[in-house]
Amino acid sequence: MRIAMLSWESLHSIAVGGVACHVTELAAALERKGHEVHVFTRMGPGQSHVERIHGVWYHRCPFDLRPNLVDEVQNMCRSFVHHAFACEAYMGAHFDVVHAHDWLASNAMAWIKQGRGRKTPGGAGKSRASDLEPAPRSIPWPPSHRAASFLLEHRPR
Repeated sequence: MRIAMLSWESLHSIAVGGVACHVTELAAALERKGHEVHVFTRMGPGQSHVERIHGVWYHRCPFDLRPNLVDEVQNMCRSFVHHAFACEAYMGAHFDVVHAHDWLASNAMAWIKQGRGRKTPGGAGKSRASDLEPAPRSIPWPPSHRAASFLLEHRPR
């Protein structure tokens, strides 16, 4: 299968927390199983736009930063969609599965599904930052209703 993974972090872009390890290891494991894996993620200073690492294609997607987190995340999602569609056009083939990680990439997953009709499993973890909780709660629901399946991380308190 040709798989697109959408994540605001990975070990080969900007790493912030546990999602970076999860995305990177899952992508590598899927590649070892014979799948073609493309990770669409943020771009850090001095990083190249596209790089193949351990067989996985990393597409680092630039976007305009904003002082408001939700606006910035929307810009990031628009960039992921643009680069995923450009990648499909370049390959002359579509992604079989689009997998979004966390609420931060959920709109990109939904927009790709709307634009191209893909299978879209999603995943969301609960934010531990209490000042950010209203934003994450408000974003995943519409995309999750459109996903073929949805994975939710649960962390007991």
